[in-house]
Amino acid sequence: MARKAQPAGGYATGKDVAQRAGVSTITVSRVFNPAWEGKIRPETVERVRQVAQELNYRPNGVARSLVNRRTNIIAVVIGQSAGFFYSEILTDLVRRIQKSGRQALVFSLDLYDDVARILEQVAQHRVDAVVVTSSALRTDVMRPLEDMGMPVILFKRSAEQTNISGIWCDERQGALLAADCLLRTGCRQIGIVAHPHGGTGRAQAFAEELARQNITPVQTVWGDYSYESGQQAARKLLTDHQLDAIFCEEDTMAMACLDVAREEFGLRVPDDLAIIGFDNNTAAALPAYNITTVAHPIVDMLDALMEAIEQVTCDPHTPVRRQFEMSLLERSTTK
Repeated sequence: MARKAQPAGGYATGKDVAQRAGVSTITVSRVFNPAWEGKIRPETVERVRQVAQELNYRPNGVARSLVNRRTNIIAVVIGQSAGFFYSEILTDLVRRIQKSGRQALVFSLDLYDDVARILEQVAQHRVDAVVVTSSALRTDVMRPLEDMGMPVILFKRSAEQTNISGIWCDERQGALLAADCLLRTGCRQIGIVAHPHGGTGRAQAFAEELARQNITPVQTVWGDYSYESGQQAARKLLTDHQLDAIFCEEDTMAMACLDVAREEFGLRVPDDLAIIGFDNNTAAALPAYNITTVAHPIVDMLDALMEAIEQVTCDPHTPVRRQFEMSLLERSTTK
């Protein structure tokens, strides 16, 4: 069937589609609203979409936002040094946001960025809510987030001491699992690779658990969750000390430590050196690494995050808070 000409005067409107399809403009709006999927007769949906295709009609998101007082845009703020783990989360989160009929607007917050400037950019887009990942958080970010005047949801960072929403894991409990794994296998000379500004509390909780067993970490070396920083940390630890274990705050750095230990120092893992990571990213589970790690229930957390987005956009004054437990995945880098 030949495509009919577009209405004179520019873009086709919902009214044009409604007139040609023989339905109301409300029906046209509902056909293109994901919230109404499955609630309209299939033959009506097919007829409306066919006419829309003929007229090259696209729903006007700007007009819809003026009516609803919502932009249907969710801002996602992520740190640059986020590693594989956050890349995987970001892909899934954007897909989920789009499936809900919204759009994601991603902002990158570098360690040295002016926090106020980045948050001002977010505010200029009049987004319906802001999701901030823990990789983007420094201590000085919390107060500006609380003062933004729009719904903010922390993801993978506790919101207990704030007046904003949050979906997070008990990362201290996760760090205790890692410490217990090393201690019960006889490790005593333990090094730590941690992020100096991560704010997760993982390394601190890990060291505190060692202290309860009268063990002091041999040394803590800083890394920014990148592979290169993990390499540098491993070289320093293994050059300066005779270790039997390394705890890394993030899996990418643990992967680097494993490569350096085996390839540069000729160590057998886990016989000579045990290594534990954190986050359970996909790469760490590859056969070449198969790293013991502490895992988040990511699917459940993302489900909870989407529920939180729905709730805070309807009721921005009531914070939503959910905490999840973590689990230890024992693989081939520990005994």
